[in-house]
Amino acid sequence: MYDLERGGDARQVTDCQEGVREFDWGPDGERVVVSARDLTDEEREYLDQRRDGGPIETERLQHKFDGAGWLDTVTTYLFVVDIETLEERRLDGAY
Repeated sequence: MYDLERGGDARQVTDCQEGVREFDWGPDGERVVVSARDLTDEEREYLDQRRDGGPIETERLQHKFDGAGWLDTVTTYLFVVDIETLEERRLDGAY
């Protein structure tokens, strides 16, 4: 994800390997919440095999509601990113 100030240069805010799925700015404009995958080595290997035409392993038959394909077991997390420091904090507790 990039932040682009009017009349300025684009600055990369996140570096998510699988990309940002959704985002929303904080009310103060100093933080952004993004949803993204934070892959384990096992999940990364599984997704690489799928991209190479490997088998799809699923426990559910329905498709994703967003039309992006089959449901998988890879978890999507929320991250809070400080726009000034670019520090990312994963929210994975009971908030």
